[in-house]
Amino acid sequence: MLGEHYEFIGLMVSLYLKGLLDTGEYFVVGVDTRQYDPTDPQKYLEGMWTPGSMTLLTLLTHRNIWKV
Repeated sequence: MLGEHYEFIGLMVSLYLKGLLDTGEYFVVGVDTRQYDPTDPQKYLEGMWTPGSMTLLTLLTHRNIWKV
């Protein structure tokens, strides 16, 4: 998947609710659209892993995603 972090969350929650992530047979490879900046690696976690933004549901869904 190519997109912004909020699009990954929507897709992963949808797959989880349909039961497609239950067995580990499916996973999503995500491609971040931003250019990598080795001086600020923390910026790639913004919006997804900030306090108060993560629910148990979104946390469970991210066991099945590889983001590059």
